[in-house]
Amino acid sequence: IVHICACCFWLIKDLSASDSEIEEFLESNSLPPDSSLMDRYLLSAYFVNTVFTTVGFGDIKATTQPERVFVVIIMYVGTLVFGTMLGEVQNAMAQLRKGVRERSAVAQEVKDYLRDNHIPRDLETKLMAWVNFNEDCKQKQLTRRAVWDRFPTILKRQLATHL
Repeated sequence: IVHICACCFWLIKDLSASDSEIEEFLESNSLPPDSSLMDRYLLSAYFVNTVFTTVGFGDIKATTQPERVFVVIIMYVGTLVFGTMLGEVQNAMAQLRKGVRERSAVAQEVKDYLRDNHIPRDLETKLMAWVNFNEDCKQKQLTRRAVWDRFPTILKRQLATHL
């Protein structure tokens, strides 16, 4: 998205600004008037990234009306992209925490049972180690089953000969 927006920003600048305005823009950003296309692209990509990340240093800005309209649009696009990424990170963290909570709940339930029945600490330690081992095995089994279920029967048979 950044690439497309950077290219569009430069295209709009090229179409909406005079040659002297473009030269002035390049010089104000420490680039010579005859700078390469790559230099112009990097300048545009830098600008778009400051907009997308909401940093907005202010060292590069839109100078023509079409550029300003485009920048407003990419501000909204950047907000949507940022929000989507933030939502994905939040979902991943929630799934991770859910698994940890479920595992902790099982361990706590067993520990409470053992303590309510006055089980000696050394035996409790062994039993809790078994619970943790068993939970690990269950998770691995669920993963294996999920992978296994993705294959058709004929491929499962071939896979079974190698396991």
